[in-house]
Amino acid sequence: MNSEEMHFPPTPFDELRARAAQFIEKAKTAQRHGDADSALAHYDDALSLMEDEGDSPMAADALRWKGWVLSERGDTPAAYRFFNRSLAMAERLDYVNGQAHALNCLGTIAQRRGELKNAERLYSQASFRAEASADRRLLGMVELNQGVIASSLGDWDTSIVRLRLSLKAFESVGDKEGASYAHNNIGLHYVARKRYAQAVESFEMALAIAYTREDMVVEATVELNLGDVRIRQGELDSATRSVARALKIAEIRRDRLRMAEALRLKARIERLRGQLGTAVETLRQARYQAREGEDALLQLELLTELGELCREQGDSERTRDVLREALVGFTEIGAIRRAEAIAEELAAL
Repeated sequence: MNSEEMHFPPTPFDELRARAAQFIEKAKTAQRHGDADSALAHYDDALSLMEDEGDSPMAADALRWKGWVLSERGDTPAAYRFFNRSLAMAERLDYVNGQAHALNCLGTIAQRRGELKNAERLYSQASFRAEASADRRLLGMVELNQGVIASSLGDWDTSIVRLRLSLKAFESVGDKEGASYAHNNIGLHYVARKRYAQAVESFEMALAIAYTREDMVVEATVELNLGDVRIRQGELDSATRSVARALKIAEIRRDRLRMAEALRLKARIERLRGQLGTAVETLRQARYQAREGEDALLQLELLTELGELCREQGDSERTRDVLREALVGFTEIGAIRRAEAIAEELAAL
């Protein structure tokens, strides 16, 4: 028997890794279908099987993927811990691609917490390592996240360039999931520019991909964004349907941040329909969920919604107090364009 014909029996660790890989696939499927609890349980099963083996690229990835499930449903502190554990393991292994992914994930946490400069630094580090490992999909994700930051800062030209580069990167590797993210964020860019017809077109492309992939996370996200556009267009019945669908998915998944977003839009619809008392209560629930999810930007946006409600109720003093608090917050995180818009509102009161 020559060396090419030799076969060696699998080692116990080979068998454990194979079983762990099966649990990881089950976790990814559960996450895509909106079952965060099952996804977390499957990742725990996989990590427990790899426990005795010590550091490995598969374990570093599983830690990061579990962190992403936690992040997606708004458990920001736990997600941050898992991303850091993943990064530390990837660094011990000199696993460059794992480092790049973990840094990108930590960038999303910094961005959520309003630490935009730190987020940009982390994305830059992630991009450098993604280039080194020739990971085009990850480069697309980093471009996407950098485009979102540029949009938050009102840098529209940089934003749309990065978002289009992101879409191109995803399409070049046939990544439908990534393409759905890119279409969604391009839609958000158009919303910020008040180009609503183009926004709806982008959101509908993202939604079509989400339906095909049975991806409830993306579906809920895009439904929320469609609801926001429909509100801006005065189509409240259509907006209500989109928001209700997103809220149902978020409740099933116990997803704090999407619950907060859905409740925010629900409160806005109630305000526009003159149901001010109901809107105040709905907004209170939204602010609680956003605070628990540690989303600094969303908390500030909810403050501006509260300011609108106070204005509608004729409470000028409370309106000024709320908007001043929001102005300070947006200024502190560097969202200058947003701060300028609120300063104009305050000047007009």
